Amino acid sequence: MLADLLGVAGLTVLIMITPGADLALVTRNTIMGGKNAGGWTSAGILTGNLVHLTYCLLGVGWIATSATAFTVLKLAGGAYLIFLGLQGLRPTSALPQEAEAPPKHGRTWWMQGLLNNLLNPKGPLFYLGVLAVFVHPDSSVIYLALLICTTIGISAGFWVLFVYVLQIASVRSRLLAWSRWVNGALAIVLIGLGIRLWLAQTPGL
Repeated sequence: MLADLLGVAGLTVLIMITPGADLALVTRNTIMGGKNAGGWTSAGILTGNLVHLTYCLLGVGWIATSATAFTVLKLAGGAYLIFLGLQGLRPTSALPQEAEAPPKHGRTWWMQGLLNNLLNPKGPLFYLGVLAVFVHPDSSVIYLALLICTTIGISAGFWVLFVYVLQIASVRSRLLAWSRWVNGALAIVLIGLGIRLWLAQTPGL
Protein backbone atom coordinates (compact mmCIF):
# COMPACT_ATOMS: atom_id res chain seq x y z
CA MET A 1 0.00 0.00 0.00
CA LEU A 2 2.81 2.43 0.88
CA ALA A 3 4.46 1.89 -2.51
CA ASP A 4 1.15 2.61 -4.28
CA LEU A 5 0.56 5.79 -2.29
CA LEU A 6 4.09 6.97 -3.03
CA GLY A 7 3.47 6.30 -6.71
CA VAL A 8 0.23 8.29 -6.63
CA ALA A 9 2.00 11.10 -4.78
CA GLY A 10 4.76 11.21 -7.39
CA LEU A 11 2.32 11.35 -10.29
CA THR A 12 0.29 14.07 -8.56
CA VAL A 13 3.40 16.19 -8.00
CA LEU A 14 4.36 15.83 -11.66
CA ILE A 15 0.93 16.86 -12.91
CA MET A 16 0.81 19.81 -10.51
CA ILE A 17 4.16 21.31 -11.57
CA THR A 18 3.35 20.88 -15.27
CA PRO A 19 2.32 24.29 -16.68
CA GLY A 20 -1.32 24.30 -17.65
CA ALA A 21 -4.64 26.15 -17.55
CA ASP A 22 -5.15 25.80 -13.79
CA LEU A 23 -1.69 27.18 -13.01
CA ALA A 24 -2.17 30.11 -15.39
CA LEU A 25 -5.59 30.94 -13.96
CA VAL A 26 -4.47 30.86 -10.32
CA THR A 27 -1.50 33.07 -11.19
CA ARG A 28 -3.68 35.57 -13.03
CA ASN A 29 -6.37 35.73 -10.34
CA THR A 30 -3.84 36.02 -7.51
CA ILE A 31 -2.20 38.97 -9.26
CA MET A 32 -5.57 40.58 -9.95
CA GLY A 33 -7.30 39.95 -6.62
CA GLY A 34 -4.65 39.03 -4.07
CA LYS A 35 -4.37 35.95 -1.87
CA ASN A 36 -8.13 35.61 -1.37
CA ALA A 37 -8.71 35.41 -5.11
CA GLY A 38 -5.91 32.87 -5.46
CA GLY A 39 -7.25 30.85 -2.55
CA TRP A 40 -10.82 30.80 -3.84
CA THR A 41 -9.66 29.88 -7.35
CA SER A 42 -7.55 27.04 -5.93
CA ALA A 43 -10.53 25.83 -3.89
CA GLY A 44 -12.63 25.71 -7.06
CA ILE A 45 -9.92 23.67 -8.79
CA LEU A 46 -9.76 21.24 -5.88
CA THR A 47 -13.55 20.89 -5.99
CA GLY A 48 -13.26 20.00 -9.66
CA ASN A 49 -10.60 17.41 -8.80
CA LEU A 50 -13.00 15.80 -6.32
CA VAL A 51 -15.71 15.67 -8.98
CA HIS A 52 -13.32 13.99 -11.44
CA LEU A 53 -12.23 11.49 -8.79
CA THR A 54 -15.81 10.71 -7.79
CA TYR A 55 -17.17 9.83 -11.20
CA CYS A 56 -13.99 7.95 -12.11
CA LEU A 57 -14.27 5.84 -8.97
CA LEU A 58 -17.95 5.24 -9.72
CA GLY A 59 -16.95 3.89 -13.11
CA VAL A 60 -18.41 6.66 -15.26
CA GLY A 61 -15.13 8.07 -16.47
CA TRP A 62 -16.29 7.44 -20.03
CA ILE A 63 -15.66 11.14 -20.72
CA ALA A 64 -12.03 10.30 -21.34
CA THR A 65 -12.79 7.21 -23.43
CA SER A 66 -15.87 8.34 -25.38
CA ALA A 67 -14.98 10.19 -28.57
CA THR A 68 -18.23 12.19 -28.53
CA ALA A 69 -18.02 13.17 -24.86
CA PHE A 70 -14.34 14.07 -25.16
CA THR A 71 -14.99 16.23 -28.24
CA VAL A 72 -17.81 18.15 -26.53
CA LEU A 73 -15.69 18.65 -23.42
CA LYS A 74 -12.61 19.86 -25.28
CA LEU A 75 -14.64 22.30 -27.39
CA ALA A 76 -16.38 23.72 -24.31
CA GLY A 77 -13.15 23.81 -22.34
CA GLY A 78 -11.24 25.48 -25.16
CA ALA A 79 -13.95 28.12 -25.56
CA TYR A 80 -13.90 28.87 -21.82
CA LEU A 81 -10.11 29.25 -21.74
CA ILE A 82 -10.20 31.58 -24.73
CA PHE A 83 -12.98 33.58 -23.07
CA LEU A 84 -10.89 33.99 -19.90
CA GLY A 85 -7.88 34.96 -21.98
CA LEU A 86 -9.81 37.60 -23.91
CA GLN A 87 -11.05 39.02 -20.62
CA GLY A 88 -7.45 39.37 -19.48
CA LEU A 89 -6.55 41.33 -22.63
CA ARG A 90 -9.12 44.02 -21.90
CA PRO A 91 -7.68 47.32 -20.58
CA THR A 92 -7.94 47.52 -16.78
CA SER A 93 -7.04 50.03 -14.14
CA ALA A 94 -3.91 49.63 -12.04
CA LEU A 95 -3.99 46.65 -9.72
CA PRO A 96 -4.20 47.40 -5.98
CA GLN A 97 -1.36 46.42 -3.68
CA GLU A 98 -3.66 44.23 -1.61
CA ALA A 99 -7.10 43.36 -2.91
CA GLU A 100 -9.40 41.64 -0.47
CA ALA A 101 -12.12 39.88 -2.46
CA PRO A 102 -15.57 40.21 -0.85
CA PRO A 103 -17.63 37.03 -0.26
CA LYS A 104 -19.62 37.43 -3.48
CA HIS A 105 -16.46 38.01 -5.48
CA GLY A 106 -14.93 35.00 -3.74
CA ARG A 107 -17.65 32.80 -5.16
CA THR A 108 -16.85 34.20 -8.59
CA TRP A 109 -13.17 33.21 -8.25
CA TRP A 110 -14.26 29.77 -6.97
CA MET A 111 -16.58 29.25 -9.92
CA GLN A 112 -13.82 30.22 -12.36
CA GLY A 113 -11.50 27.64 -10.82
CA LEU A 114 -14.21 24.97 -10.80
CA LEU A 115 -15.26 25.48 -14.43
CA ASN A 116 -11.65 25.77 -15.58
CA ASN A 117 -10.89 22.40 -14.01
CA LEU A 118 -14.09 20.57 -14.97
CA LEU A 119 -13.84 21.65 -18.61
CA ASN A 120 -10.26 20.41 -18.93
CA PRO A 121 -10.09 16.82 -20.28
CA LYS A 122 -6.68 16.47 -18.59
CA GLY A 123 -8.54 15.90 -15.32
CA PRO A 124 -10.44 12.72 -16.20
CA LEU A 125 -7.51 11.45 -18.28
CA PHE A 126 -5.14 11.83 -15.33
CA TYR A 127 -7.44 10.26 -12.74
CA LEU A 128 -8.49 7.42 -15.02
CA GLY A 129 -4.81 6.69 -15.64
CA VAL A 130 -4.01 6.74 -11.92
CA LEU A 131 -7.01 4.61 -10.98
CA ALA A 132 -6.32 2.12 -13.77
CA VAL A 133 -2.82 1.55 -12.37
CA PHE A 134 -3.42 1.64 -8.63
CA VAL A 135 -7.05 0.64 -8.08
CA HIS A 136 -8.02 -3.03 -8.27
CA PRO A 137 -11.39 -4.82 -7.95
CA ASP A 138 -10.47 -5.92 -4.43
CA SER A 139 -9.27 -2.49 -3.28
CA SER A 140 -10.65 -1.68 0.16
CA VAL A 141 -12.56 1.47 1.10
CA ILE A 142 -9.67 2.50 3.36
CA TYR A 143 -7.23 2.16 0.47
CA LEU A 144 -9.42 4.26 -1.83
CA ALA A 145 -9.85 6.89 0.90
CA LEU A 146 -6.07 7.08 1.39
CA LEU A 147 -5.55 7.37 -2.37
CA ILE A 148 -8.03 10.26 -2.59
CA CYS A 149 -6.57 11.99 0.48
CA THR A 150 -3.05 11.65 -0.96
CA THR A 151 -3.77 13.23 -4.33
CA ILE A 152 -6.12 15.93 -2.96
CA GLY A 153 -3.80 16.67 -0.03
CA ILE A 154 -0.78 17.15 -2.29
CA SER A 155 -2.82 19.30 -4.68
CA ALA A 156 -4.09 21.48 -1.83
CA GLY A 157 -0.60 21.83 -0.36
CA PHE A 158 0.77 22.84 -3.74
CA TRP A 159 -1.84 25.58 -4.25
CA VAL A 160 -1.37 26.96 -0.74
CA LEU A 161 2.39 27.14 -1.30
CA PHE A 162 2.01 28.58 -4.79
CA VAL A 163 -0.35 31.37 -3.70
CA TYR A 164 1.90 32.07 -0.70
CA VAL A 165 4.94 32.47 -2.98
CA LEU A 166 3.01 34.91 -5.17
CA GLN A 167 2.30 36.95 -2.03
CA ILE A 168 5.97 37.28 -0.98
CA ALA A 169 6.70 41.01 -0.98
CA SER A 170 9.57 40.87 -3.46
CA VAL A 171 7.70 38.54 -5.82
CA ARG A 172 4.41 40.43 -5.62
CA SER A 173 6.02 43.85 -6.02
CA ARG A 174 7.69 42.73 -9.23
CA LEU A 175 4.51 41.15 -10.52
CA LEU A 176 2.55 44.32 -9.72
CA ALA A 177 5.21 46.49 -11.36
CA TRP A 178 4.85 44.42 -14.50
CA SER A 179 1.17 43.62 -13.97
CA ARG A 180 0.03 44.80 -17.40
CA TRP A 181 2.63 42.68 -19.18
CA VAL A 182 2.22 39.68 -16.87
CA ASN A 183 -1.57 39.77 -17.17
CA GLY A 184 -1.30 40.06 -20.96
CA ALA A 185 1.16 37.16 -21.14
CA LEU A 186 -1.09 34.96 -18.97
CA ALA A 187 -4.08 35.91 -21.13
CA ILE A 188 -2.18 34.82 -24.23
CA VAL A 189 -1.22 31.57 -22.47
CA LEU A 190 -4.88 30.87 -21.66
CA ILE A 191 -5.91 31.57 -25.26
CA GLY A 192 -3.08 29.36 -26.52
CA LEU A 193 -4.12 26.54 -24.18
CA GLY A 194 -7.70 26.88 -25.40
CA ILE A 195 -6.64 26.60 -29.03
CA ARG A 196 -4.35 23.69 -28.17
CA LEU A 197 -7.28 21.98 -26.44
CA TRP A 198 -9.42 22.44 -29.55
CA LEU A 199 -6.69 20.79 -31.62
CA ALA A 200 -6.23 17.87 -29.19
CA GLN A 201 -6.75 14.51 -30.84
CA THR A 202 -9.99 12.81 -29.86
CA PRO A 203 -9.60 9.25 -28.50
CA GLY A 204 -10.33 6.61 -31.08
CA LEU A 205 -9.43 8.78 -34.05
